[in-house]
Amino acid sequence: MILASLTVCHVSSVNYDPIFRFELKTGQSNVSRRVKLGKELLLTRARKFSMVCLKRVRRKKSIRNAEGYLDLIMVFDDRWPLKTGLRYQMADKALESLGAITNPQGFKPYILFLKGQAHRAAGRYLKAINYLEQSLRLDEENSHNLLALAWCYKRVDNIDAAIETMKTAIQQDSESAICHYNLACYYSLADRSEECVQHLSIALDINPGYRSNVDSEADFDQLRDDPVFQAALNVAVQ
Repeated sequence: MILASLTVCHVSSVNYDPIFRFELKTGQSNVSRRVKLGKELLLTRARKFSMVCLKRVRRKKSIRNAEGYLDLIMVFDDRWPLKTGLRYQMADKALESLGAITNPQGFKPYILFLKGQAHRAAGRYLKAINYLEQSLRLDEENSHNLLALAWCYKRVDNIDAAIETMKTAIQQDSESAICHYNLACYYSLADRSEECVQHLSIALDINPGYRSNVDSEADFDQLRDDPVFQAALNVAVQ
């Protein structure tokens, strides 16, 4: 049994090695040919490895470039928003960088997220929703994706979808002040005052700094005279 096993292994190795096949036929050992083919095999593997490394470097560079363009649009957007034309230009530059990635591998959810963010920054909300939903299917626990997606749903007047998206985000992180705050905004737009006040109170309890945003938040305009809403704000001030 042992001999048969060794014989099978020997025959198997011969079948896969061209040098062994040559030596088996001729009865001669060709050392120089073995060395030459060995070098060729090493060079082939080295080239493949180099190509893999080059693709990784290019992918990383493309992602960094896209992040940079999006940062230029969004980081100071509240105080110093870019002019519309320049905003579109930066968003398209980000998409161009991401479009150069041919082998996303494990970065696919993040690349789709960045594409969604670029379209969102350019005001192309339906396209943004498409990419963000694709990203979310691959990475269901990305709270940044959920926030951006709900934000886009609001812009296309799909408040119900925005609410459900934020509820999902809060299920994943119940201590996120921004998720509770945004959900309160969407409940206000849906004229659901009780739920609005509930989540606004939670947001202010987690982060009292959000109180300074409420007075200028247009989403709350229709509830400003509501006694319950005012009471929640008074409690937050105290």
